[in-house]
Amino acid sequence: MSFAGVIILLCWVATLIAVALGLLARPRGGGLRAILCVMAVVVALGSAIAAWYAWAESRSVVWALGYGLLSLLAVASALRQAFGSPRSAPTP
Repeated sequence: MSFAGVIILLCWVATLIAVALGLLARPRGGGLRAILCVMAVVVALGSAIAAWYAWAESRSVVWALGYGLLSLLAVASALRQAFGSPRSAPTP
């Protein structure tokens, strides 16, 4: 693998970690929330295209489902960062 390939792989892994963090962590305010939302949308679009390509090129159900699941998780992460999670009612 070339140096550029390693850099691209590291950026992709960092983006996936950020999307997982956006899905699991509490939504925060400010710029971090917007950055995580945009990154999740980019991952959702990329993985949806990859799922279609995996199905169209090789009819690989496993890869298509894997990419599709990743796309759905990224959409959930983006929605959570964009609109926040429901807050619990204060206790009396």
